[in-house]
Formats: sequence, C-alpha cells, structure tokens
Amino acid sequence: MLVLKNHLIHREKGEIAVKRLLLIIDPQRDFTQQQGTLYVPQAEQAMAYLSQFITDNQEQLTDICLSLDSHHPYHIGHAIYWANAQGEHPQPFTKIIDTKVWKPTQTPLSQIDTYLKALNKQGRVHTIWPEHCILDTQGWEIDPELSSALSQWEQWRKKKGLSSYKTYQKGSFPDAEMFSILSTFDKKLIDMDNLPINFDDYDQIFIAGVAEDICVAETITDLIRIPSLENKLIFLQQGMAGLDKEAKSLHIFKEAVENFGAQYR
Repeated sequence: MLVLKNHLIHREKGEIAVKRLLLIIDPQRDFTQQQGTLYVPQAEQAMAYLSQFITDNQEQLTDICLSLDSHHPYHIGHAIYWANAQGEHPQPFTKIIDTKVWKPTQTPLSQIDTYLKALNKQGRVHTIWPEHCILDTQGWEIDPELSSALSQWEQWRKKKGLSSYKTYQKGSFPDAEMFSILSTFDKKLIDMDNLPINFDDYDQIFIAGVAEDICVAETITDLIRIPSLENKLIFLQQGMAGLDKEAKSLHIFKEAVENFGAQYR
C-alpha cells in the first residue's frame, strides 16, 4: 500500500506542506458491485485499495473530490431514448452511427443527427449502455466500502475543523454523453468555476476510479490540456478498473507520463 510522507515545499511565504488532492472518478455501485447494471470487472479491488489508501493517508490528503455519473432514465446512452420503426428499443452495447434505423423518441431528429456526425468526426461511435447511475437510486450511490472510508476521513476532518470530501455530478443533460468531468462531448472545457475544487490549489493530484478506459481516460485527456497542471498528476493504478484492457483510449496515460510529467504510483 502506498503511504505518503509529509514533506514541505518552499513558497514565497516560507516552507509549507504539500497540498494533495485525491480525485476519484465515478466510484458508484452500478460500476463497482457485481450486481450493478454496468459492473466493471475488478472494481471491488480498486475500491478496497482506495479505501485503504484514504485510511493510511488520512493526514496527508488535503482534499478528496468524487465525480458521480448522474443520469435520468431518458438519456442518450440508454435504450429508452431510441426506437426503430417497429417501436423496439436497442439492446445494450448497440453501436449507433446514424439515425437510419434508430431514432430518438423525444429529441428532434436534426439535433441528434448533428450530435452523431460530430462523434463520427472525432472517430467515436455512440454506444447504448445498460441503464446505470440513475439519480437517487441505489446504483447511483457511492461504493459502500469506499463510503465507509470517506465517512471516517470526514469525521477526523470535522474534529480538526476542516472541510469534508466534495462531490461533482455529471451526465444529467439527456441529449449528450459526458464522460470526462471537464468537458462535453464536443471537447469544450466546462467553466472550471462549476467544479467544487480548484485544481491549481494543489501540488499533487492523485487520480483513480472507473472505468479506467472511459471516464478516467477522458478526464485525463482534458487535464493534460491545462498547462498549470503539468508535473502534478499521479495515477493510482491499483485504484482503477476498466471495461477493455486493450482500449485505444488507454494510450493517454502513457502520453501524460511521457509528455506532461505525470507519474504512476
């Protein structure tokens, strides 16, 4: 287990402790539990690792922030959003490249045509997922083992008069996917003021979560677009789990290490 050491760095006002952020992407029951609707293999082990990491580094973590995939049933990634001429809905993991067969049941067709064409230009194909992380359902909740570790960390923080962990919801807009916590499908970065934390406040940003090849990879793709974060990113490899170990998206980790000063721990 990785145990961080307290060390100081020099700033204009003198020696101060390193500020560390733990950023956990989508650690929710539907992804981390085998009975979840979109279970990610080995996610339980990743959550166990992160729980122990938080416990072992209670005093060394300045902040913890969790993103939460947060959908309504009618969402572009869910089958109910689409239907064919017979009124049938697509099966999970169906790929949709145009609206010749599958059409949106409520959203204007021209809007979705534009969306799918934009994805195609990026080399992406729209995927239908099992309904997952529906707001206020059990599957939307934080993984129970991780939640317990966060609660203990929160209690310790309160005794010190410090703030609790923070959460950030993504994916509630029904007509577009939002895999990265930092950008929409068209890769436009969101207004950073909408986030509960300011990345520039930290000297080290530890990154973990699920799925490694989708939402984690997409978030890293955006993080390395922010020059001020160079040499700050640290990937907790044991704190991640993915759907496809051969996914092309995983190249972003290597790119971040080689060209942006990121590290594996």
